[in-house]
Amino acid sequence: AGPQGPVGPEGPTGIIASLNTIFSGEYRSGCSHIESLVDDTCQLNIPLGFTFNGFGASVSSVSVSSNGVLFFGGNCSTQFSNTALPSGLSSNPALFFFWDDLFDFGGGEYVEYATFGSAPGRVFYLYFRNRLLSSVCGSEAVQAMISIHEGSNLVTTTYYPSTPGCAAIRGSAATLGIQGSNGASAVLVGFNVPLLDDNANRQSMTFRPPN
Repeated sequence: AGPQGPVGPEGPTGIIASLNTIFSGEYRSGCSHIESLVDDTCQLNIPLGFTFNGFGASVSSVSVSSNGVLFFGGNCSTQFSNTALPSGLSSNPALFFFWDDLFDFGGGEYVEYATFGSAPGRVFYLYFRNRLLSSVCGSEAVQAMISIHEGSNLVTTTYYPSTPGCAAIRGSAATLGIQGSNGASAVLVGFNVPLLDDNANRQSMTFRPPN
């Protein structure tokens, strides 16, 4: 055995929380509703109701692509071909909650959002429902609830149950993860992997910016 190596850096000292949130339909009556997602488009400047600070951003609005990416700010991209992370998709930090080629087939696909609570602990919710452009999973839609928390700056995506046995709706052709400004830092959770469990009632992934 050789000599002992140098002591590594001190580990994180902050508290990291993981939330498996449930946002039931009874609260959606007060949400702003965007009915038409339109193929390969962005919904720009959706107000958070507070300032989010993290991953290189300090923004009071977000933008969302119809292809399953949320951007912190207005630099939104409609690219539908997913890649691994980091990606050059945008200079803004981005949450890749289900980056895939998605399509609005009618009244069943939409975005709804609202901010609840009081400062300094408000929570922004965005419910996203859109279908795969491919018909491999039939009429099954990607259903995700994104929550962005004031103060703690936690970012959580909660997924709803998917069709049993359909790998594409579970992520087999999608990118899941998050990256900071200009892709300088990134956490890749899954790339073309069916990691969402079709037998789970709810499942989530949560990120918190470094101190």
